[in-house]
Amino acid sequence: MLTEENCCAEVIEAFLAKIKNRYFNATCICIIFDNARYQRSNLVQQKAATLGIDLVYLPPYRPNLNLIERLWRYFKKKVIKNKFYADYTSFENAVDTFFQTCKDRWWI
Repeated sequence: MLTEENCCAEVIEAFLAKIKNRYFNATCICIIFDNARYQRSNLVQQKAATLGIDLVYLPPYRPNLNLIERLWRYFKKKVIKNKFYADYTSFENAVDTFFQTCKDRWWI
């Protein structure tokens, strides 16, 4: 799996070429990307067009629409923000308690 620090438009171009070579008989190839700058570059879009690959980009990041983001925000507020734990075990217990009881607060 590629990580952002070692990825660039040229790497994505090579990836697209490998996909096309692997699925050369496919009638349609569609790849879904997030909004990383190197994935939206003109080089990548031109390469995809040349290879006949459709690129679909996920919508911009919307944490307010993602339920897990709401849970993490609430977790940080209740367990991490402005809290001091004398030792790791105390912190671990607070985390465990939060997640054991979070189903009671799922509406948040």
